[in-house]
Amino acid sequence: MIFPLYNEEIHLLGKNAILSFDDLDGKRVAIGKEGSGSYMTSRFLFEVSGITPEEILPLGPEDLSDCPPVGHQEGVLYSHHPLGNKGKDKIY
Repeated sequence: MIFPLYNEEIHLLGKNAILSFDDLDGKRVAIGKEGSGSYMTSRFLFEVSGITPEEILPLGPEDLSDCPPVGHQEGVLYSHHPLGNKGKDKIY
């Protein structure tokens, strides 16, 4: 990478046993729909960190909005550009 185009926030939501990114190793993790920024950023972070989730769930914000932030998955990684979509992609 030559220079970043913008800063991006990475949010990690998890059950009680998930206290850090490393705790996602061997867990079921929702990372965003395939091709999304959250998906690509999460896959990159897993690759460079050596963390291997048991299962990667390609769920988008709309898939998570009708259930608690952490349902059958043990963790959720969500990346968000602070100015992107002007709040349209909130997870409730």
